[in-house]
Amino acid sequence: MGFVMKTMVNRMLAHRREYELELEAIGWGKILDGQRLKNDVTLAESRTMIQQAKDVVLKHKLKTSDLLVTIRKDIERSDLSPSAKQSMLAGFDSTSAQGKAQAMEVWMLEEQALDEIGKVFALLSARRSAWQIQDGQIMFQSQKDLDLFNSYLATVQSLVAKQGQIQSSSLQRTTETLNLLTK
Repeated sequence: MGFVMKTMVNRMLAHRREYELELEAIGWGKILDGQRLKNDVTLAESRTMIQQAKDVVLKHKLKTSDLLVTIRKDIERSDLSPSAKQSMLAGFDSTSAQGKAQAMEVWMLEEQALDEIGKVFALLSARRSAWQIQDGQIMFQSQKDLDLFNSYLATVQSLVAKQGQIQSSSLQRTTETLNLLTK
C-alpha cells in the first residue's frame, strides 16, 4: 500500500512540476521584470505570455481529471491483495471527489491570479505614458496608478497564499494517510 500511495504522490508532484516547467519555458517568472518590460514597448509580448500562461493552466486543469483516473487504475492494477486493493479503492473513491474539488479550486485561483496580471497589463497599456522603468522597477507618475497596480499585485499574493494553504492541507492529509498505511 505504501508503494501505491508513493506512486500517487509522485504522479501528483510530477504533474505540478510539469506545469511549473511549462510556465518557466514561456518566461512567466519574468512577466513583471523591468528589463523585459523595457524591451516590450507595445506590451504585445506580455499579452502573448499571459495568453500562453492561460493555455498552460487550462491544459493542466484538464489533466487533473485524467490524473485521478490514472491513479485509480494504478490501484486497480497494483499487486495488493484483493482485500487491501478493495480497501484502498474504497478510500480513494471516498476522498477523490474532495481531492478533485480542491484541485479545481487551486486551478480556479490560478486563473484568477492570471486575470489580475492581465489587469496589470491593461493598466500599463492604458497609461503607457504615465509610467517608466527606472532601476529595473516600474515607476508611476500618479499615486492613483501605483495604488491600483499594487492592489492587483496584492490580490495575486492573496490568491497564491490561498493556493498554498489548500496544497499544504492536501499534502499533509496525504502524508498522514501514507504514514498510517506504512505502519
